[in-house]
Amino acid sequence: MFFFKVFGIFLILESNSFAYLDPGSTSIIVQILIAILATLTFYFRATLNFFKNIFIKIKNFFKKKND
Repeated sequence: MFFFKVFGIFLILESNSFAYLDPGSTSIIVQILIAILATLTFYFRATLNFFKNIFIKIKNFFKKKND
């Protein structure tokens, strides 16, 4: 509840900020986004391959059992 009160006060007392993003900040943000995308890609690919291998092993087990 305290968080919502503080957040509400910040919304009520907002003022203009005369700031800008310099090229260094922008490149860091872009690098972070690329790193997150690469991490998610490799994580989900590894997870997909893990489950795919499990199903292949199960399929091969029953296939050998039937032969």
